[in-house]
Amino acid sequence: MHKKSFSKRHLLFILGGLSLACYFWMAHLSRQFNWGEGYSDRPILTYLAIYFCLFALYAGGVALVHRGMQTRWTFWAMVAFGLAFRLTLLPAQQIQEDDVYRYLWDGKVFAHGINPFKYAPDEVSEFKQFIVREPDRFELTYDADSILELARLAQLKWANDTSLVFMERINHPGVATIYPPLAQYVFRAVHHLQPDSILAMRLAFLVFDGIAFTFIVLTLSALGRNRNWSLVYFWCPLVIKETFNSTHLDIIGIAFLCASIYFLTQKRFYWAIGFLALSVLGKLYPVILLPLYLKEQARGLNVKSVWQGWVLSLTLFVSLIVTLYLPFLTIGGKTFAGLQRFSTYWQSNDSVFALLVWWFETAVGLEPQGTVGFSYDLPSLAAKITVVIVLLITLAYLLLRKPSGGPDPHATNSPDGLSVALNEVSRQAVAQAPLPAKTDEGAAKPSLPEKELDDATHSLPALRDIFIIMALVFLLSPVQNPWYLCWVLPFLCIFPWRSWILLTGLVGLYYLEFYFDYQDMRQYIPWIPWFEYLPFYLLLGWEFWKTKKPAYN
Repeated sequence: MHKKSFSKRHLLFILGGLSLACYFWMAHLSRQFNWGEGYSDRPILTYLAIYFCLFALYAGGVALVHRGMQTRWTFWAMVAFGLAFRLTLLPAQQIQEDDVYRYLWDGKVFAHGINPFKYAPDEVSEFKQFIVREPDRFELTYDADSILELARLAQLKWANDTSLVFMERINHPGVATIYPPLAQYVFRAVHHLQPDSILAMRLAFLVFDGIAFTFIVLTLSALGRNRNWSLVYFWCPLVIKETFNSTHLDIIGIAFLCASIYFLTQKRFYWAIGFLALSVLGKLYPVILLPLYLKEQARGLNVKSVWQGWVLSLTLFVSLIVTLYLPFLTIGGKTFAGLQRFSTYWQSNDSVFALLVWWFETAVGLEPQGTVGFSYDLPSLAAKITVVIVLLITLAYLLLRKPSGGPDPHATNSPDGLSVALNEVSRQAVAQAPLPAKTDEGAAKPSLPEKELDDATHSLPALRDIFIIMALVFLLSPVQNPWYLCWVLPFLCIFPWRSWILLTGLVGLYYLEFYFDYQDMRQYIPWIPWFEYLPFYLLLGWEFWKTKKPAYN
């Protein structure tokens, strides 16, 4: 046994060392990704080769955990390597992403007492020309206070070379910011720490990443699981690249969602609801999880206690949302203008949604003629309505299903197709959950007192349902940017589906779109999502089929 453990430790060290070398290579390669320069010469294919090497090494690490690697030494070695991976990318140039420039500008605007939702960057850049070209319309558009604010923002733009360059790199400058209040406070804090600093933003994200990881480990311990399963998150190349190189803000909301999940397992529901509200204030779509939290809160309580608990929980949730939004609502509905435009026009890297649009346009015959409602044309509007209906039906089913300590193994015999599908997901989720933690000697031992462990493990069905909804939100979304998948990663530490872990690698193919665009090979771009998602769906289907085999069950 000692020999086996010894070999696993060394194999982990080899995987970590090779991964670290790849991250150094990626950081070095990033110097060739200079904003606005040499698009056709950018080594995107080399970057993808590095990314897929990292994914292969990461998959090897996951396999080690799956085979029982669970000593204290291996946990801290995993943590040390994961931290080293992140530190390696902190000073690197962004590879094909530029959202961080908007974050830095929003923080600067907010830090100077101006509502970041009020003006699009183009308004700041063009307002002086607007005065000259159309003075009458300018006076109708802006009042005296707004003119003073625009003049102040123009001064900030031209304050120094870095400020000027960074503002001119903001993507979609004609759209006001879409990022929720908590994100704005983080951007503001970073500005006070170090203005116009991508490194400062990444360091702030490192703090949130540490919070997320800490609560993942606490949740695994609370469930009596091997805490080395946290490697699924901490070594994931997708999380590391998109957070510490691309510098995407999702880690803010993910951190608070992880905290919320932990407190849910502890039955500390008001803490769970509070952190869920903060997660929503980091990025909006976890709001769909609130009913599942209320269902879990109601489990085992009488009617009077349930209603009292729900009233307090909803009051807490709404109060936090309103309190943080309140300073930005002085401009009324304009606070959500950027979000509305994003929801109407954005579509990127999608799979199921793209097929729905194609079906409504080709098979149903809906004409794509101009903006309709909250979408850019009629087929996409029909697709969005379909997605909402699917999510609501799924959510309703999960809410109405009677709570239990686990899924009914005979539920798949139901003639109801939805019941079949969702109970199959339930069975697979529980089947994929890691086994209880073991001591270094190999004997199973709960990491908590028996009652606490029992209470926590009874929350597994709730965690499973939350995972299902978050997974569906990603799969059905019209915008499936790779970094959106990071929201699913914490759940894979509890339910390590092979198909979802594979998808964290496959979504790296998203960057081929830039390569084909720069090489004038745009005819190949529509095929990219097929290579991203088809292997995932095939493996997912195989996993479902496997659960039906008696030997597997």
